Amino acid sequence: MTALLNTRRLPYSDVAGEPDVRESAALFVNVAYNQTGAKAFSKDNVIITAGAIQAIYNCLALSIEGPQDVVATPLPAYSIYQQQTNMLRGTFTTFGGSGLRVPTPESLRELFAAINGQPTSNQKLRVLVLCLPNNPTGAMLSVDEARELCATLDALWEEWYAHDSAGGFSVVLDEVYVGITAKPAPSASLLTFASARLRNGIFLVSSCSKGLGAMPGARAAWITAPNTATISELAKIQLVCTGNASTISQAGLKGSLDFLRANPGQMDEIWRYYQARTALVVRRLQEIAAKFGLGTIATESEATFYVWCDFASLPRVPGKSETDLEFVSFLKSLHSDATTGLIGLAAVPGSAFEVRPSDMHIRLSCAREELSDLETAMGVVERAVCIICAERRV
Repeated sequence: MTALLNTRRLPYSDVAGEPDVRESAALFVNVAYNQTGAKAFSKDNVIITAGAIQAIYNCLALSIEGPQDVVATPLPAYSIYQQQTNMLRGTFTTFGGSGLRVPTPESLRELFAAINGQPTSNQKLRVLVLCLPNNPTGAMLSVDEARELCATLDALWEEWYAHDSAGGFSVVLDEVYVGITAKPAPSASLLTFASARLRNGIFLVSSCSKGLGAMPGARAAWITAPNTATISELAKIQLVCTGNASTISQAGLKGSLDFLRANPGQMDEIWRYYQARTALVVRRLQEIAAKFGLGTIATESEATFYVWCDFASLPRVPGKSETDLEFVSFLKSLHSDATTGLIGLAAVPGSAFEVRPSDMHIRLSCAREELSDLETAMGVVERAVCIICAERRV
């Protein structure tokens, strides 16, 4: 990036991204996902985007023409999927329930039947979005689960799309948290086990914002599509939205991916760094739960730097814990720095991920350099629980 700035030239990029950056992205995916032989990708399978949000939008815009086109994702769901679907005049739905760790074959069969099996409706499932590793839960697929889902999607294609003139459905794999994962990720991706037909409809979304670069401000991501014909169509969409990703950001993306490809052990280091932080938070939450008799609040995260908390067993106190929004506001009110005025603990309510506010889920981010910050945050949580439990007894 510095070298590019030193040239004092910042030209427009190709809409699909600079060819050498696209090639680096393809080579990275080939190595990380073990795509060899006829499955190996080249720059022709890649488009660089201005962040993963742009990438998701491009993929949805390719398939949505109106309310008859349905986009589905499992709960808890990243809210941007619904917002973008609504903007494109499509229909959005969720499935599975918040208690589902990852999608199951049965949940997929129920979903496809519910949408495609209505005799009086012209709606059809057109896009399945799977965020795995998952934001907010940190869950990820096992190899066996990935194989099962691929087999199920193939069967559902035969059942519902064998004579579909619109071309079936696509699967958007939002895998931006690859790099903050214990093995077997990313080998446990649907991309690894998909049949030729299923691969043809897959769009893999990756980013340098998280584990593959930790450069969220760069807004650099990419889509890998086995079907090369879709790249030019995605570029047409991108042309009228963002035009192209910044050339500076693309330089940073290429540098990060080239480094990780030459130093694959670095991703293990990244996982160990974040796993130490999520483990600390989960351990303290378990201690708090035991102290106040709340059952299980959180379990060990399988990926990402998030901990997904379940405070459903917390007593309900008006203004403090009747909904996730109340509880998050209460947590914020308990700790602040008198010097800076900054709030010391922020959490995201589960309702931001399409979960009912009364379910009392919250997402905690553990992406802090100092472990002492996380200890302080857990002290705030313990204080909040103590106050709520005491008020309930009164």
